[in-house]
Amino acid sequence: MPVNPASICRTFVLVGLLCAVAACGGDGGGSRRDGPAQVSTLAYVVTRCHEEKGGKGYTGSQVLWVRQGDLPPVKIVEYAAGHPAIGGACRLFGQSRTGNSAPLLGAFQRLGVSHDGSLIVFEVTDDFSTFTHVVPEEQQGIFAVRSDGTGLHKVAPHSNDPCFRVYWPCVLAPDAPACSSGNAATIGTVFDFSPDNRRVTYTDLGPSQTGDDAPQVVTLDLATGERKPVTRLPPLPVSPECVGQDTDCVYPSTLPVRFPTFLGDTTIAFQRGGGTSFFGGGVFTVKADGTEEPEAVQTVALPGGAVVPIFQITGEPYATAAIVPGIPENGPSYSAGNNISEAFVIEPPDSELPPGGRVLQLTSYERSDTYFARMGNDGQHVFFIASENPLGTNPSEQCQWFSIDRLGGDLRQLTFFDAVGDRRRNCQDTAAPGCSITSSGELDLITGALMFGSTCDPVGSNPIGVEETFAMRSDGSGLAQLTKMQGVIHHADGSIDVELAGPARVPTRYR
Repeated sequence: MPVNPASICRTFVLVGLLCAVAACGGDGGGSRRDGPAQVSTLAYVVTRCHEEKGGKGYTGSQVLWVRQGDLPPVKIVEYAAGHPAIGGACRLFGQSRTGNSAPLLGAFQRLGVSHDGSLIVFEVTDDFSTFTHVVPEEQQGIFAVRSDGTGLHKVAPHSNDPCFRVYWPCVLAPDAPACSSGNAATIGTVFDFSPDNRRVTYTDLGPSQTGDDAPQVVTLDLATGERKPVTRLPPLPVSPECVGQDTDCVYPSTLPVRFPTFLGDTTIAFQRGGGTSFFGGGVFTVKADGTEEPEAVQTVALPGGAVVPIFQITGEPYATAAIVPGIPENGPSYSAGNNISEAFVIEPPDSELPPGGRVLQLTSYERSDTYFARMGNDGQHVFFIASENPLGTNPSEQCQWFSIDRLGGDLRQLTFFDAVGDRRRNCQDTAAPGCSITSSGELDLITGALMFGSTCDPVGSNPIGVEETFAMRSDGSGLAQLTKMQGVIHHADGSIDVELAGPARVPTRYR
């Protein structure tokens, strides 16, 4: 069989890409409680592969697991993985230490958990995989299953819009000037549920105003399987020059339409295009029934021109990260490039903030890796990660979780991960030796626990330092490891086995 040179190139640089993408509640400071923190429903994908000596004889598989509380996980479905163009891919995957790049390699794509924790929705297709196609078309689609593992059924065909974008020149040469302000890859594996748990929103190809097919926001009725496009957006030009420009354009590794999110039952927000804000360029709302054209969300400009949107429709504060002027003192990160990123809270009108003071900057760390800002379930506290030492309790400047109230007080360091290795780590730096936080946190709507991925070993159950899923209460207590992966196993005959987890989801709000 002829070998595609592009596939060979993709496999050679797989380890760089895997490292690069390791990339869209409670009371915030309440009393401590005994025992480990729990999540209500955890859905996660486990990817395994085996390779003989010299990279020969590759085999692989992916499994979707669901765990309820502290019960044993239930296996939902398993798919075989395709083959790389050349050997060595399993070893490179293991070296990445994180499974969040799994959508590029196999069948599982988008994943979501309903707000009440009762239903899992997941997407299966390997049509866009960098490996060979092995999953029959009749086994592909969007599926739903109850959280106890019963009632598995197909809801609709899979999306024709890949949930990831890759810019291969920056995978090959991440230090090139053109790559300093953009990610090598972006993966958006979220199905967001409506508040009534009847629909999910995501992106799919559909007709635009010009008649061309382009990524659109769609909804899917989980009872009837009706897929409804709610936008008719024209295609966007793609260029490396889009970063930092207020142009209707996207960087090659940026999803053109990203993070569609329900704001109530009748409105969906989404991001589109370029711009100077870390939160995204154009931010729009659209009626969930598709009867009106999208409207731009009101924005305010931070000093230096960064733009932050105000979701007045929700009537609630929300948290985000935004780029501010300056060069970060700790160098570039995967999410912000060579820019300073800080945490902000956005207040609606008639809030506790004075008139006109709707944007409050919560951090001033002048680093590139202050992000994953999340508003707590109580609407009063913001959670974020950073590698700063604002309280004198993080002298090694290791990546940690922090919380702060929405008016900038009561700053707390929630994790105390030990530094590993001989250099400081930007958050999400997955290179070994060392450890970091490797996936964005999700606040469980039911238990209030914060779920996240990390290659650290805070409870003594991750000595090999692969990405595991952890949970803790909103005050930092009850830190618990929820998964246990084998990582890389080297056998005496030269063969290897690899097992890594990701992505993972709990019931949450993506706002």
